[in-house]
Amino acid sequence: MSAAEPLAGAAVAGGARSRCSGGMPLSIRFALGFLLLMVVVSLLAPVIAPYDFATQNLARRLRPPVFWGGEWAYVLGTDHLGRDILSRLIYGIRTSIAIALAGTLIGAAIGTVLGYVAARRRGWLDDVIMMMVDVQAALPAFFIAIAFIALVGSNLLIFVVLVSLEGWERYTRLVRGLVISEQAALYVRAVKALGATAHRVNLRHVPADLRPPQEPLDPVRYLSNRSSGKQGFALAQAALDLGARVSLVVGATAAALSTPTGAERTDVETAAQMAEAVLELSRVADVLIMAAAVADFRPRQVQAHKIKKGALPRIELEHTQDILLAVAEQRRRVGRPAVVVGFAAESEDLLKNAQEKLERKRLSMIVANDISAPDAGFAVDTNRVTLLLPGGVVEPLPLMRKQEVAEVVLARVVGLLQAEAARGGFPLPSG
Repeated sequence: MSAAEPLAGAAVAGGARSRCSGGMPLSIRFALGFLLLMVVVSLLAPVIAPYDFATQNLARRLRPPVFWGGEWAYVLGTDHLGRDILSRLIYGIRTSIAIALAGTLIGAAIGTVLGYVAARRRGWLDDVIMMMVDVQAALPAFFIAIAFIALVGSNLLIFVVLVSLEGWERYTRLVRGLVISEQAALYVRAVKALGATAHRVNLRHVPADLRPPQEPLDPVRYLSNRSSGKQGFALAQAALDLGARVSLVVGATAAALSTPTGAERTDVETAAQMAEAVLELSRVADVLIMAAAVADFRPRQVQAHKIKKGALPRIELEHTQDILLAVAEQRRRVGRPAVVVGFAAESEDLLKNAQEKLERKRLSMIVANDISAPDAGFAVDTNRVTLLLPGGVVEPLPLMRKQEVAEVVLARVVGLLQAEAARGGFPLPSG
């Protein structure tokens, strides 16, 4: 590489930044500014127009504009009926914007529906729709408009129809191409291979509580637990690998962990904030996985200032909201999520405590792990868990990497979804 080449590269890069200063080309900013000006003028037409647009004054008909020797009272002159042309232009902006907006929205709606139907159904229906698109694209819009007006006349509704007919084929081509492209994507094929139908390829999956929140004690200190969040993030990645749409609710102690590519993330600080986020997401979720221990207690009163050294403070605690119990109640009312998976981190009576939690919180499955084991639980890359399901099903797993545990858990979740569909409790539409 010569010494001149780096300088040339720097010059090109600098030029690109000057053309796209602020991230938006100058031409687009100018167009948006002009459009905004037109909207403002149309809204303020009764205020800024010098005359009523329909007022006639035959004594002042055909007055020239001021730049051709006319008077300033009629800046752009008057028409053959003596109406002020400037006022008519200002009021006319309203009509033009209304026609353009209505026609564009109608054309976009028609084109989007036809493009989606063509891509989903294919076959003869796709051929017919695309033939209509080709015909529309081949015919000059100007001559279509003239012929249409000659046949049915002209009014505001006719102009809206003409604008919508002029652009629908572009939306049809665009949407059809996007849908066909997404249907061939790897994540769609993966979900279909697991038994999902075409209408269910956007499975929504919410692995919540990836690491515990913090309950503030004062501006410096808080109550929390030792959960690292590794198992929760492994579950999120496993769900993404299956093609699920993943929404994470992450406690403050995991704020520094990077979000898996493709996942949506909501960061919270306290158990109350986590409960609100989880309940909101669960209303539309197919699956909810609660992967970390939320604090069971919080200080009844948060100190406004740092607690100073000296006499030991007396801290009174109160219970936090039990998120899984709240989810169970919401699930009873709205029917979602179809599958709810909980975790039980125990230091004694592992299976007994996990079974009690499974039944009391009406879970679809619970993942129990002994946190006292040195090679499993918190802050390590491996885990040894036992899966418990209603009906007394107990499946112990050997020591595995947390990513492998996540893959097994997600495989069982897919089975639970399919079982729900077979029972009719969670219908998967055909198609």
